[in-house]
Amino acid sequence: MLFKTALGIETGMLVASSCSHLVHVVTDIVGPRYYDHWNDHAEWIVRAWPVVNLVMKEAGKPLATNSYMGAIRREPDGRYFSDMNDEIWFAPGPPMAQEMDLFLSYPPEPPQFVFQPGVDYSPSAPTWRCSACGRDFNLAPPPGVPHLKSTTCIHCGSWDAHRVFVMRPRVIGMVQSSAYTVALNCEDPPPLRPWGPRKNEAPPWAATE
Repeated sequence: MLFKTALGIETGMLVASSCSHLVHVVTDIVGPRYYDHWNDHAEWIVRAWPVVNLVMKEAGKPLATNSYMGAIRREPDGRYFSDMNDEIWFAPGPPMAQEMDLFLSYPPEPPQFVFQPGVDYSPSAPTWRCSACGRDFNLAPPPGVPHLKSTTCIHCGSWDAHRVFVMRPRVIGMVQSSAYTVALNCEDPPPLRPWGPRKNEAPPWAATE
């Protein structure tokens, strides 16, 4: 669903990130949400914090094709980061003309992922959720296919159970893999490492303030 505002972000704002020199304008906000499960045949990516996706256009180019920025979270100090811990900056932008208001102004509190009793959701215990019966269970993938993302449900027998990946807490100042990278390396995620030199240490508009 599209919103005018979510997590303190509003359509029309300028947005820039520590990993890009470009400045964009937020045109749509998708979310917020605590987990990603795009369809009944996809894995679950579970977070303990809400995130939104942004639909954007490059600033000063209203006819440019849309760009997208996914899984943006807001920290308690008001700073914004992506799943990979790129810092995201926002600033008021030029007024936006809306031909038709198809947005919802204030998103409701999104549902959180429901952890089921008796199931171990730690990275060392591969977890699955069945789309057919809705039950979670632990089951090690067969030898040779450690990154299998679908399997047979041990409860109902349906081949419709998909991996559940619970994201680790983000650590500001450390480079961390995205949920989808971790999903492919669940048992051995890439180690944390401190931020190196970033393309931007401050938003591009800071130099003119």
